[in-house]
Amino acid sequence: MARECSVSDLHQAIEEYLALRRSLGFKLERQGALLADFAGFSARRGDRTVTIEGALAWATSPAGADPAWWGSRLAVVRSFARWRAAWDPATQVPPSGLLPARSRRAEPYPYSDADIAALLACARSIRMPRCERAAQPSPAGGRGDRHASAGDTGHTHAVSPRRRPPARRAPSTGCARIAATGWGIFTARRPGIWH
Repeated sequence: MARECSVSDLHQAIEEYLALRRSLGFKLERQGALLADFAGFSARRGDRTVTIEGALAWATSPAGADPAWWGSRLAVVRSFARWRAAWDPATQVPPSGLLPARSRRAEPYPYSDADIAALLACARSIRMPRCERAAQPSPAGGRGDRHASAGDTGHTHAVSPRRRPPARRAPSTGCARIAATGWGIFTARRPGIWH
């Protein structure tokens, strides 16, 4: 027969659960705070272990919150309850479909032609500094090199970059994309992705 768990056992079990998961590399900062809140809620209710009723009451306790947040809160307790049920048969694991944590996708903002024109006008007004390479010694008649040759006269020549710096990606603006690089700003009015 399993011994009856006390409220302090629930607090201790939560600490052990968090310590074990953190030793495996999980930070669990948010989950730790939520489980501590759940333990306090259970203590006020007089629950000595995880019950479906208690977990559901705690998960939905922020009245007016987004149902996806309720589902996330319940998922934290569910994960702990699965672990706890391995040696506490009184622990009830809330079913996964009880409060599904489905987040709503953000609605896309369709840019109008006027929005795109204003964005492009603003982008054209930005001045990007050019990447200048310091003057370096170069052997006479040869390509720029970092090291001076034995016959070097002491003159220095600017060495052009061997490779172009990678382009920085800008967010999509509908039918136009703006790319800012060290070589300047340019726009391309074509669909697709920069390659």
